[in-house]
Amino acid sequence: MGNDTFLKIFNVLAYFLFLGFHVRFWINDENNEKDNIPTKDSHVTYITPADFTFYTTSGLINVLFLGFIIYQFFESANEVVIDGIQWNFIIIAGLTSTVLSLWDLDYNFSTFVVSCVLGTQVSHLYYTIRQQFPAKNWADVLYIHAPLSIYHAWMIVITLIAFFATVFPGPNEEQEPGLLIRIAVALAYIFLELTAVFYVDLAGQEDILGAFVISWALFGISFKVEDLGFFVASLVLGIFTAIYAISPFIRRWWRTNRHVGESAPLLA
Repeated sequence: MGNDTFLKIFNVLAYFLFLGFHVRFWINDENNEKDNIPTKDSHVTYITPADFTFYTTSGLINVLFLGFIIYQFFESANEVVIDGIQWNFIIIAGLTSTVLSLWDLDYNFSTFVVSCVLGTQVSHLYYTIRQQFPAKNWADVLYIHAPLSIYHAWMIVITLIAFFATVFPGPNEEQEPGLLIRIAVALAYIFLELTAVFYVDLAGQEDILGAFVISWALFGISFKVEDLGFFVASLVLGIFTAIYAISPFIRRWWRTNRHVGESAPLLA
């Protein structure tokens, strides 16, 4: 049994570790006095999206990574798995499990620190795959590039939430958010929007999925927040980001139709 086979076996084990810790957070154990769902009141911040945002995004990530685990055993995946992903997926699975465990234990600062480390690792793999291992077939797109794009954007959202949970107190129904919190939330919104622009225009390959994850998070925030200003800002930015994410397709469609119109022969 060669090293390549060992790597793929460890990827399988890492995936079940990754999945297991997510399932633990999805299941609401009614017999437990403490609710382990990460979106509940113990960790709500001013930029925490609604629960459905967590379930849909993390669920999609786990399904696509399951596809990766199966796809890695096909010959067409050998190069990208062995030379590109290498041991990075295993490291990411371990760090993700650590983040979820620290979050569950209310170690907010430690969660933020490990989230930054995890984000760095995901970013390294994300750029390695996008720049050095372009997709050669639909399976590469669906099981390699897509989950990395979604998880990269989602880790940015999670790291921001961990930062707010560490630095700022959670929303208080009896007290309006102060000026400092409003400035911090505005900067977080701007950062998310610039990240979406980066995915669409600067990532090199028009990462539409990454931009849509940011849009989905902003929509989720608008469903969760009670402050009117935060609601309007996150909703408007969510809509704008979703439109901007598909702007490359709109521009190509416009250029194609304009070119066809200009080149069409004039009828007497």
